[in-house]
Amino acid sequence: MTLSLRTIIVDPLRQARQTGSNPGIIWRYSVVVLAVLAATAVRIALESPLGVYSLYLPFALAVMVAARVGGRGPGLAATVLSALCVSWFFLEPRRSFDIRNPAEIAGLALFAATATLISLLVGELRESLLSTAQAQEALRKAHNDELTRATELQAIMDSAPVAIFVSHDPKCRSIIGNRSAYKLLRAMPGTNLSKSAPDGERPAYRAMEDGKEIPMTELPLQKAAATGQPLYFVELELVLEDGSRRNIIGSAVPLLDPEGRSSGSVGTFVDITERKRSEERLRQVQKLESIGLLAGGIAHDFNNLLTVIIGNAHAALQKYPSIEEIRRIMSASERAAELTRQLLAYAGKGQFIAMTFNLSELVSRSRQLLSAAIPKRVELVLHLSDQELPIKSDPSQIERVLMNLVINAGEAIPPGAEGRIEISTGISEVAPEIVRAHAPAFDARPGRFVYLEVTDNGSGMDAATLRQVFDPFFSTKFTGRGLGLAAVQGIVRSCGGFIDVDSSSGAGSRFRVYFPASHTKSAEQIPTVARPDGLRRRERRHASILVVEDEEMVRQLASMALRTHGYEVLEAENGKHALEVLAGADPLPSLVLLDLTMPEMGGEELVPVLAHDYPDLRIIVTSGYPEEDLQREFPPGAVAGFLQKPYTMAALTEKVEETISSGDPNEQAPDAA
Repeated sequence: MTLSLRTIIVDPLRQARQTGSNPGIIWRYSVVVLAVLAATAVRIALESPLGVYSLYLPFALAVMVAARVGGRGPGLAATVLSALCVSWFFLEPRRSFDIRNPAEIAGLALFAATATLISLLVGELRESLLSTAQAQEALRKAHNDELTRATELQAIMDSAPVAIFVSHDPKCRSIIGNRSAYKLLRAMPGTNLSKSAPDGERPAYRAMEDGKEIPMTELPLQKAAATGQPLYFVELELVLEDGSRRNIIGSAVPLLDPEGRSSGSVGTFVDITERKRSEERLRQVQKLESIGLLAGGIAHDFNNLLTVIIGNAHAALQKYPSIEEIRRIMSASERAAELTRQLLAYAGKGQFIAMTFNLSELVSRSRQLLSAAIPKRVELVLHLSDQELPIKSDPSQIERVLMNLVINAGEAIPPGAEGRIEISTGISEVAPEIVRAHAPAFDARPGRFVYLEVTDNGSGMDAATLRQVFDPFFSTKFTGRGLGLAAVQGIVRSCGGFIDVDSSSGAGSRFRVYFPASHTKSAEQIPTVARPDGLRRRERRHASILVVEDEEMVRQLASMALRTHGYEVLEAENGKHALEVLAGADPLPSLVLLDLTMPEMGGEELVPVLAHDYPDLRIIVTSGYPEEDLQREFPPGAVAGFLQKPYTMAALTEKVEETISSGDPNEQAPDAA
């Protein structure tokens, strides 16, 4: 029998239009349009993750659906319509049938040939299934043919890089899949993948949406089969039997019989877990960048104000030492400066001096201070490992982590209750899956870690609180600022570690902080950082200083303090103005005190110019950022010293005297011969 488009498509449609007495033919060819449209929509939805791969798979499925529902004619019609859609929407040049790429022409021809074969095979299978007048031998042959073709279809499905699920049951009590589907669900090939299967046969995975398990009747394939309507762009989270989670997105299309009744459904889904993790990691990076910008703004503007407040309060206290209100102003200003430091710590900019030390020794040394920071009715118990626990970090920052965790634990214990806080240390090998579970918030690597664990028997946290516990400005306490745990997270993140939290309402909390174990030997003793009692007084030579500061009050305060100590002072409000002052100065000043962030040429732009044009000029940079961060902004040797804001006038003059003296080649060390 000779087949042609005229005999298969045109003549039946013309007859149906003229007589109007064959709605079955119209419906079967309507399915062709619906199936190809559905395949086009699915392929457009999957174009971003798949690119040029598996271009023809959805259309092959559409041909299968059309041929299964309507027979060979609709299958061939779907083949033609699919080829037109592929050429128009996906092959270059798009929105045109003028294909010039030989590889794309060959691919389209291969698809047409394969789809034609599928149409004929599936159409013939449909006809053989509908036929009831066959002899026993013919039925046996048809059964063998069906198995052969099913194997071919399964092979086609298994070649797809996406998960395909198929059910030929209107209630989807039995669902099979391709190789990718079984791999996604970690199930044995050939097993029933349906959550609508009878009790005892249901797979162990759970499908979640917005943290809630989806009822069986609302699952994509079940819903498409029940309603007869396709579902597109369905995004789900799968919780597998081992507790791991996968994110998938895809579509489900119903399988309809010639009368339009649902006989099952087909679904195609893509694993987007890594994409979701990348998006979350990017969101965390963007959040950190935003907080970093906020911290920088606060460090500049807020610390300028604090410098003025602290400086004037210190000067007033020297004149009127008996006025208690001035001491309160200074105390409040120091607390305000601490808030700035906590924000910088959250943004990962709080580490100052890195050294290798034993974590257990640091905890043991801090015991008395920790006991004083918690209520008297709360017992503090230490379980410190006897092993060497070397980590490389700033001891003061790790002490801040420890102090914040212990204070938080103490505040979680209800007033008057017999509380207990336990601090443990140890060493642990962390597997890749554990690191991946914390990847959105921490950029850690698998390996050997030293841990610090703080456990309390307090009120605990519910799931909603647990999700926000490290967010800045989030606090469950009426008087809390919401920066303690945020700063802890920033410090741990900057160390390359991560935090594991276990808590529930009424059951207390456990915070386990992991730090990468150092490969170098720890120092014998953790040094205590303290300001020297005083520098050796040297004979101050005649010296002038250029103060470059855009904040007028800070500039006036610094200039006043330096003049009081016998220095001549020049002033400039920004880098551009500073160059003008230097051009007219005779003699040149000995030192420049400049702010890092200024309009019209800040410190980062000014320092290279000064280093080139005035190589003998010594430079002190002031900023709200710690010294370690500032050192990375400038070439080695370009800056003689750093002074972190807010600073006192005593700290300013001490830093200036130290810098000028260290740069004077005529000065000799105290014990020089």
